[in-house]
Amino acid sequence: MNGGLNQVWSGACASDGTLLFGNFDRVLEYDGQTWRQIAVPNAAYVRGLAIDAAGTAWVAGVNELGRIDRGPDGRRTFTSLRALVPREAGDLGTLWQVHVTPQGIWFQGNTALLRWRDGKFDYWPTHEKGIVLSFWLGDHLLVALTRGWFKPREGGRWEELGDPADKLGTYFPHFAIPHPRGGWLLGLEGDHGVVAGLGRWDGKKLTLEPHPLDEFFKARRLYGGVRLADGRYVLTTLQGGAVLLDRDLNFLAPLNEDTGLESSAAVSATPDCHDAVWIGTEWGVSRVELHPAYTWFGAANGLRRHASPMLQRWQGRLLMSGADGLNRLEPPLALPGVARFQRWSAIDDKIWAMRPAGDTLLVGALGGLWEIDARGTPRKVASVTNIFDVAVARASPDVAYTATLRAFLRWRRIAGEWREVDRLPDVRGNSIGEDGDGRLWLGTDNQGVWRVEFPRTGSRWR
Repeated sequence: MNGGLNQVWSGACASDGTLLFGNFDRVLEYDGQTWRQIAVPNAAYVRGLAIDAAGTAWVAGVNELGRIDRGPDGRRTFTSLRALVPREAGDLGTLWQVHVTPQGIWFQGNTALLRWRDGKFDYWPTHEKGIVLSFWLGDHLLVALTRGWFKPREGGRWEELGDPADKLGTYFPHFAIPHPRGGWLLGLEGDHGVVAGLGRWDGKKLTLEPHPLDEFFKARRLYGGVRLADGRYVLTTLQGGAVLLDRDLNFLAPLNEDTGLESSAAVSATPDCHDAVWIGTEWGVSRVELHPAYTWFGAANGLRRHASPMLQRWQGRLLMSGADGLNRLEPPLALPGVARFQRWSAIDDKIWAMRPAGDTLLVGALGGLWEIDARGTPRKVASVTNIFDVAVARASPDVAYTATLRAFLRWRRIAGEWREVDRLPDVRGNSIGEDGDGRLWLGTDNQGVWRVEFPRTGSRWR
């Protein structure tokens, strides 16, 4: 982030992919290669930012508001509209949000709601002293006041939403995004600023919805949320980073300092058009890849850099070979947490291959052939070195083959013990395949691919 201050309170993505971020008395512009600063004088913190279909960016700061348009040179510049605000609105204080809607451009402050339409502002006083937030719900604006939830009517009037007996004013929503079952998913704060968790608003009734992450949301201060284009959700917190949820609000992954964010104080989330979301924090902004087709595993998941890891799913768990033995992917101890690869077996060897053989696992390693039982207990079968691949016969889990640096071997399990029953010396292979007819194929480093046969009278390779 070139030249900006550390906190990023808001963001928006233009139709051409350019990203804008609200910063201190400026908007930061990023086109994928270069950062620029767009000065917003006297705005202090730019907390509200939205872009309309024509590409105009609408900006709200502290007692300042206006628009950003491209000039003749193609550069974006800010134009203040503060002088056009009705005098009776007085000092606007902090303007928190901007909503681009068919009804006009809405600017939400603590003391007033403003709408820019047809070249002038309309004004709705809130008569509030604390923070006031609002949300566009498809066809109308919901404004959360301490005396209830309202929508603005023409002429500066308010229409109360819901049943007054529900005392909606006791809940302060921080975000409102589409709910997977219809209506709106809200992040709620209750009495005395205590986080109440998630709720669903259907336009008439608010229903609190318990979630497995409720304790986390309360302890780490649930703050913001966005719904991604693929239906997943990113919810931010002020002390615990963000969390990624699936289309049904089930936990998928944490997004915090342990997984790469610059800070776990996550105050904004801005999706871009490349399957990523930009998390604005109190220490800059971080781009997080959230491609729906894959999940990235790295250092936060216990991985270290090493060459050619081998993966094998066995007994419903994922195993990974390493330079120092065998690791198993373990679920997080508590949510939100990350799954981690942890040392699983006592094999202290460089592992090249793993293959299930009935209810056990055969492991080919630098120092020999191993068998692991269902409890993870290893037993060394043989000290044949440099086993590059292991294959188990399709016809029987009691017949196996190993490709090594010095020979191609056939093994048979007899009375629970693996025994070498055939050997092709000086046949160096590094991969084994078996076709639909049960024929064996051996891949080599520099001699091509060979078909191997083990007739009853002996061994033969071609």
